[in-house]
This record gives sequence, structure tokens and C-alpha cells, in this order.
Amino acid sequence: PSAPGPRAMCRGGPCGGSSQGNETEVQQRRRKPLSFDEVKLAAAAGNEEAAKALADIQRLQRSAGSDVERAKRGAWGVLHRLATKQGRDQYVDPASGYTVFTATCLKQKPCCGYKCRHCPHGSGPTGQLSDAERQALAKAAVDW
Repeated sequence: PSAPGPRAMCRGGPCGGSSQGNETEVQQRRRKPLSFDEVKLAAAAGNEEAAKALADIQRLQRSAGSDVERAKRGAWGVLHRLATKQGRDQYVDPASGYTVFTATCLKQKPCCGYKCRHCPHGSGPTGQLSDAERQALAKAAVDW
């Protein structure tokens, strides 16, 4: 995860952002991290996708039982998927409050070597991957 805050930076600048001051509404939304509170508000307003995401998180937390780490991974996994579907570059990890880059954002830049959670380059938290594993991960990241 990257440092907390609404404007975490990719190596070389904001992911997908421009250096110019005139951003479109779509660009601004893309750079705004998706938060759990935002998902709850959207679900309450009738957004079916957000309601499904909340239901998925609750289901995953029930199935995790006393495995707290598994419940946390389930929550950020659902938020990552939803952020990617919405074209967001980041989401806020509900457990830590850190802003986390999506695989889609990270694919736009060369690997920084910081073992990012959703690293599509193969240097994520699980360590170095073989070329075949790296290619499979890069292909899967497109589907997220």
C-alpha cells in the first residue's frame, strides 16, 4: 500500500493523470480513491453494483470466521475489483486506511520494486514470480 491520503502518487506522477490543471470530471473521479464509505452510500442510494459488493464483503467475512486476515483480504479484494470496474486508480484499504493502487494503475508504469499489493509486474507481496506466472498475472489483471 502507498501512503495514506487522497492523492497517492505512482512513480513519476499520479497514475493516469495529466500534469495540466484542467482535468475533466472523469479524470478527477479516476484519481479519487474508492472508499468503503462511498460504497455504502452508493448502495444506500440504490446502486446495485455497490449493494452486491457490500453483500460479497459480508459473505466473505462470515466465511472467514475467526480468520481476521482472511476477512481483511476479502474486503480489499472486493474493493479492488469494484475500483477497477469503475476505472479508479486507487481504493482505500478499510482495515489500515492506506490508499492502495489497483493493478490497472500499476500496469501503466514500470515496476518500482516496492512490492505493491496488486503488482502486475511480479514483484508483489508474494515475492518474485517466474516468467509464466508473471504473464498469467498480467493477463488476469486485465480482467480485474
